[in-house]
Amino acid sequence: MNNEKYITIGKKALFFKEKNIEVHVALENNQFYNGCILDVGPDFLILKDRKLGEVPVFFLQLISINPFINKEEVK
Repeated sequence: MNNEKYITIGKKALFFKEKNIEVHVALENNQFYNGCILDVGPDFLILKDRKLGEVPVFFLQLISINPFINKEEVK
């Protein structure tokens, strides 16, 4: 992953953290997490997953980070 992609992911993560927006994070190994971002570092974030609690996620592992949409609430 190039440095530009790290910066973009970091900016998105900071935005979601500052606005207190829950996120859906998809990883390269087909895992995903849903929750709020507690902290953002230079190449990682700490996510409070709805089921697992605090989870570190490295930008290198990320495929995408988007706002979480609860499909049960959308109905």
